[in-house]
Amino acid sequence: MWLDWRAKKLAEFYRRIQLDIADVSPTAKLYLAGEDLLTSAEVRDALHPRLPFRPKFDDALRQHGIDVARLQQDKSIVFMRPERFKPVVELAEQAVNLQTRNAKAIDALFQPANPGGSLLFHEAMTLPLPTFDAVSPFGKDRTRTWLASHIPPNGIHNRARFIHSIATLDSQVLVEGGWLLPLGQEAAVQRQLAAYRMLPAAAFKTIAPNTESAQAAPLVVRTRTQGERTYFYLANDSPWPLQAEVEWDIPAGAKLQPFHAAQPAQLTAREGKQLWSVKLEAYDLLAGFVTAPNAAVHDWKVQFNPAIKIELTELVQQVKSRVNTLRKREPLNVIQNPGFEIGNAGKPVGWQFPDPKKVPGVIVDLDTAKPFKGKQSLHMKATGNRVAWIRSQRFAPPTTGRISVLVWARTRDKQKQPPLRIAVDDGQHYYRFAPLGTETGGANNVVEKLSAEWPQRPYLFHVDNLPSEQLDSLMIGFDLMGEGEVWLDDVQVFDLYFFDTELNELIKNAGTANFQLKSNRIGEGERYLEGYWPRFLLEHVPPARMAAAPRNNTRPNPPAVRDASVPPAERHNGLQRYLPKLPKWKLPFSSDD
Repeated sequence: MWLDWRAKKLAEFYRRIQLDIADVSPTAKLYLAGEDLLTSAEVRDALHPRLPFRPKFDDALRQHGIDVARLQQDKSIVFMRPERFKPVVELAEQAVNLQTRNAKAIDALFQPANPGGSLLFHEAMTLPLPTFDAVSPFGKDRTRTWLASHIPPNGIHNRARFIHSIATLDSQVLVEGGWLLPLGQEAAVQRQLAAYRMLPAAAFKTIAPNTESAQAAPLVVRTRTQGERTYFYLANDSPWPLQAEVEWDIPAGAKLQPFHAAQPAQLTAREGKQLWSVKLEAYDLLAGFVTAPNAAVHDWKVQFNPAIKIELTELVQQVKSRVNTLRKREPLNVIQNPGFEIGNAGKPVGWQFPDPKKVPGVIVDLDTAKPFKGKQSLHMKATGNRVAWIRSQRFAPPTTGRISVLVWARTRDKQKQPPLRIAVDDGQHYYRFAPLGTETGGANNVVEKLSAEWPQRPYLFHVDNLPSEQLDSLMIGFDLMGEGEVWLDDVQVFDLYFFDTELNELIKNAGTANFQLKSNRIGEGERYLEGYWPRFLLEHVPPARMAAAPRNNTRPNPPAVRDASVPPAERHNGLQRYLPKLPKWKLPFSSDD
């Protein structure tokens, strides 16, 4: 009720603003720019890649007082579909942006809008220059040099965002920018934007083809009658050229005039039909008009290079094979002494913990009495309000944006559950944990209990949304937040731990894409491969499974042991010749392994 009431009041507020503008210009519209909404915690959580992916974008917007359907009822208010763009340096960093761009559910949310609009926001890439500041004649304490730039995509890919907005939303206004105006690569988009500007700023009618394969093609054909003309446009929302054949019904004497051509197009008569055969480049827009108000498109067909289907199918099979390799989970070699088998004077080597001489009431040592595996396990005990803790040495965060910790744990008396936490943190600002035994602070969350015996399966802490920025290193830790006693053994860290339900979803999606390609639904296959998870698998999971190499660690105190294996470079084949180059709470515990 509160969310509905607030959304209603905000819609009324926007309406009052629009009426004030209309007093000056009666035909003016109010455009709402919501690019910052995509950075909010609610929206990022709703759009974070999960399996299965069920975006709750509209619900997340309502948390901010935005009811898209209510705003669309007023034609003088345009809430533009927001998208954010930034060069993909690390895939995990752009996960939400990719989900926003490719989610059909989000497209469907904005498609009823008339007029429709798209907001294309470019995130700035920033670079501080401390060495320049250090030699400043004004003194380094008074100098802060900071570069910010917008880097547009190269060549044909610079027009992909425009064509996608036009094809999916029939956008009547395209708003692009950021902190600065993105400059460069204008030649690649000049003809397409010139044609777009010559079209009437009004809604066009989408012409659906008769064949199923054409319906799934990445081509959109739309028309609109205005005045004494019938306007049209064809939008190729794909990274490859295609050949389109459009069946027209044009009155005698009328001519079909593309905007980009000096002369009218020549139609071919075949079996009583008027056919226009035209080639579209990758991410292309062809537009024009017929010199008659009652011209119509009856049907259209599309042809691709046959090699594209073969190459797409090969890539889908590569994705599927990578999913199968994930079923054999392999831990990262980033923790020294994960089984606590190496000790010095009864203390674990390769771990950091408090000095019991300086912190009375805290014990962190090795116990040989009853290990789960090997000859000894870690023993932690805290009395009173003391906190016993232990941390691994630092290691570089996984580039996958995921980290999972498996550990075997038990306590002395299951009737006296300890307040234990499994933690992942950087020692500064980032701290994520999951409780075991009992939770501190009076929370009533469901917490898995510890037994006096080693369990049948290890306890799992899974994080699938590691920050991609401002996180230079990580540590695995265990915090005993109050009185209690625990034993820990055989710690494992994974960067590609997927639950069986997630793996099954990945296999199902790959199988669906393969079926669509067999049915000549080329556009659906290409859209699948453009999604986050196929890109994730192709980037992070080589066919012969190897643990993904962590980022270079620029912080001091690197781990004593780390995985130095680097996935072999993959040959650039198939769709990679056409696609842009990618640089390189589920419940906190689960028995699903």
